[in-house]
Amino acid sequence: MKSGLVSLRTHFVAVGDHILSATSFAQAVLTERQATVRQHLQFFPFGTRPEVALLQVDLGDPEQPTDAPIPAFVNHGRWLAQCQTCRSAEYVDLDQLLFMCCACWNFDYGCQWRRVLLPKNWKAIEKLLLLRPDPDTRNWEPGERLTLLRADNKAHGHGA
Repeated sequence: MKSGLVSLRTHFVAVGDHILSATSFAQAVLTERQATVRQHLQFFPFGTRPEVALLQVDLGDPEQPTDAPIPAFVNHGRWLAQCQTCRSAEYVDLDQLLFMCCACWNFDYGCQWRRVLLPKNWKAIEKLLLLRPDPDTRNWEPGERLTLLRADNKAHGHGA
């Protein structure tokens, strides 16, 4: 899926022969953070509880996400999903609709992946938002109707 708005794959780029996806991104972030904690612990015989707990995090099977889907939304021209636990947000991968919070690692869900709920009319939403020249005004919340986006565009002279 190609997107006119910013998403995980349009914001980040894989280096070398790596394939960028929601799962590869989260695993790479976790691996790097765990390495940093291990390096820290080599020099200091103590660490914070969250740091030490991070060493025990093992991401669940992306083929078996938890039954707690998370809605996608658009904020300043970016497809995002927000963690309900820690309020952190992650870019949505429009090709792999899975969510892993890289701040709390979906701890409240056993570090399991969560499905991302992308609206069926996401392309129509994007089309309307892309009529707005200022990315800061490209916002959409789940449940917001296309008629409201059209009316807002028209009110601000951005076509229909």
